[in-house]
Amino acid sequence: MNKRALIIALLSSLLGVVLLQLYMHRFEAEASGGAVVEVLMARKEVPAGTLLTNDHLASYGIPERFISHRNVRASDLSSVIGTRVSTLVKAGEPVLWTDIAELRQNRSLADLVQTGMVATEIPGSTFDGLLGPGDRVDVLFSIESSDLDLRGVGGRPVKATTILQSVLVLSVRGKMSRDSAMPGTGSSVVILLTPEQAELLVVSARIGKVSLVLRNADDLEHRNLPAVSVKDLADPARRAEINATRSLTASTGEFEHVQ
Repeated sequence: MNKRALIIALLSSLLGVVLLQLYMHRFEAEASGGAVVEVLMARKEVPAGTLLTNDHLASYGIPERFISHRNVRASDLSSVIGTRVSTLVKAGEPVLWTDIAELRQNRSLADLVQTGMVATEIPGSTFDGLLGPGDRVDVLFSIESSDLDLRGVGGRPVKATTILQSVLVLSVRGKMSRDSAMPGTGSSVVILLTPEQAELLVVSARIGKVSLVLRNADDLEHRNLPAVSVKDLADPARRAEINATRSLTASTGEFEHVQ
């Protein structure tokens, strides 16, 4: 009886040690940021306007927790070779998708689509031809509503909301390079989305209207934006609240809060 109890005690102790080791291994992995993922960095200083080659790039591993969608993974090396950087990238700095100013013309569109993402065509303003590959846009959705509480100016119940933020433009009017001459007609814009975002865009385009608004290429912030309705348009206090968020000082080009 005592021998059986001793065996059970030993097995329980062994199980406890194994569970403790598994817990410590998981804790160490979480504390270190998770699995290591290879991303691209600049092997040497890359001046703005430089076409990227293999000589400019190296890969290094960082924990997955510290990677954002801006980082170019080593697996996407072929997608950035031959593209032009828009800003100076110093030696040892990570290469970001926002550093890419030009998407090379002599490759297929599919080559530019990262694994797990999709390219989606959307009819939209090209800002008189000034919108180009590498820019960032938000997608706004507007629809006429049956909600009587939204009836305001003109009696038309309309509301709008931002459904996609800071998405990357892959091509404009069939061109994947800013260096190539843009045709004078057409407004097709191809953007990079997740499959779920693409589904949201398709549904939105079928039931309402989608519009593009241009962002600064380095502005990747996702903001919590409420829907705006015709009721807000008719309410002076609400209009003042919306306009009081920030204003752009034309003389300095800097944003400042309105008092």
